[in-house]
Amino acid sequence: MKNLLHKLRTTIVLVFIISQSAYTQTPVNGYISSNTIWNQAASPYIVTGNILVSYGYRLTIDAGVVVKFDRDCAIQVDGEMIAVGTELNRITFTSNQTSPLAGDWAKIQFSDSSTDAVFDTSGNYLSGSILKFCDIQYAGGLGYGAFHNIGAYPYFNNCKILDCESSGFYIIGGDLNSSSSPLSVIDSCCIRNCQDYGIYSHYNEARMFIQHDTIENCKGGLQFSGLDNVLISNNYIASNYGAITCRFMSMFQLTISVNDFVNNEGDNIISHSSSGFSGNFYVDCNRFINNHSTSDLYKASHAHGSISSNVFDGNESTYGSIVGLSNDVSVHFMITNNIFRNNRTLNVPCLSFALIPYLIFENNSLLNNEALCAVGLRNFGGTSFRNNNFDNPNSTYELYNMNAYGEDNIDASNNYWGSSNAQHIDTVIYDFFDNANLSVASFTPFLTSAAIVDTSCNSIPSGFDFPQAAGPEGVIFPNPAMSYCKIQLTKMIVDGSLEVFDILGNKVLYEHMRFQSTFDINLQKFIAGLYIVKITDGQRSLNLKLVVR
Repeated sequence: MKNLLHKLRTTIVLVFIISQSAYTQTPVNGYISSNTIWNQAASPYIVTGNILVSYGYRLTIDAGVVVKFDRDCAIQVDGEMIAVGTELNRITFTSNQTSPLAGDWAKIQFSDSSTDAVFDTSGNYLSGSILKFCDIQYAGGLGYGAFHNIGAYPYFNNCKILDCESSGFYIIGGDLNSSSSPLSVIDSCCIRNCQDYGIYSHYNEARMFIQHDTIENCKGGLQFSGLDNVLISNNYIASNYGAITCRFMSMFQLTISVNDFVNNEGDNIISHSSSGFSGNFYVDCNRFINNHSTSDLYKASHAHGSISSNVFDGNESTYGSIVGLSNDVSVHFMITNNIFRNNRTLNVPCLSFALIPYLIFENNSLLNNEALCAVGLRNFGGTSFRNNNFDNPNSTYELYNMNAYGEDNIDASNNYWGSSNAQHIDTVIYDFFDNANLSVASFTPFLTSAAIVDTSCNSIPSGFDFPQAAGPEGVIFPNPAMSYCKIQLTKMIVDGSLEVFDILGNKVLYEHMRFQSTFDINLQKFIAGLYIVKITDGQRSLNLKLVVR
């Protein structure tokens, strides 16, 4: 009998403890004015009113903690937030509603007084605000985004932003000229089912690294304006309405490298435009698969740069081209080593280039595209158009010359046209011999077998990596070059220099390199000959040979 009573008492105590544990929760609101830790034992934390992490103080959230928000509630960080979970024990920020919906709660907001993340020269996180292995669900109820950063630069790593009523990230402000050289880093995150953009950045002049992320099924993928130096690398961007929209208000450099763009739709999949400004725009080593655009799939204005080593496969544009570059594109543009295949446009060129001051279109393959023509070209001199492969039986023409009679003839020699029969080649080129109001497109001599198109990305960076002990590596292309060349490095130069010496050792060019992995050289004032390009990262140097012809 005593044993029975003892067991009964033990059972009652255990039930009581379990019951108490199951219903443990901690309501929180108001000011955090001391260093504070939210631990798993007091979880879940119920945010019943807005919370302000005061300047000079830190809120630490332990792994496994659950934070639930009442309607329209938010956390603002004027100080520092450290929320670091683990892969198996993540931190969760979610709705406190029984049946949660997108927009149930507001956001986590970082002000310009908050403590920015700090990194070492190898890109390792050292200190400052960080969210790592965190899940953010059902936020964005007051607009802006699940995260709203105002001149603030926390570090986001391995976070999930799901079912947001507005944008996943809304970033505004920043100080490009700050001595601290702020970095805005979103790394290895998943942004899915947002009712606005996955990432929206407005007048943010910090250097942005967006890498190894998934951005999927959002109203818009990424939109930028007023940015200076942005890397979008190694991401999966799929099923969004538009992938990347850039409206730059100042000089900029944007690198889009080693991404997959799949099943996106919209007016443009990638577009960049500005009014009266220019910049550098590099689209290298990406895959564009089964995207649908109502206008140009890729549209560029007021920038020079490159489209290199990409694969465009199975894309469609209703009223535009797969790539459309117009007279707003200034200075130079290089389109090299790409494959365009199985794409479809409606009574317009698959690729359209108009009035670009200097265009390099070399070593590309255009295969099985369905369009008015594979390439429509209207240019005044300064065009290198060679070593390309054309074999598009479902297109009316391979090359459509849009230059009027009296304008420059087009040199289309040294290309492969899917045949060694000159008469056949003549029928797939539309020019003066088809319309007397046009200039001549000369295709002889021509290649009798397909040119080699190398889409490998061995010399293209997978990201803006920080300098490593081995020092910088890179290539120059084209090389030999005439009036323009591009240097592509495998590592980013945080603070270094670029120097060019002639054969006698005279320095003919010096440029300060800061947070750059690419650099363009205008060779118009260089005389023909051999040059040495020396690139230094502050500790080690790289010497490259450049031939100017």
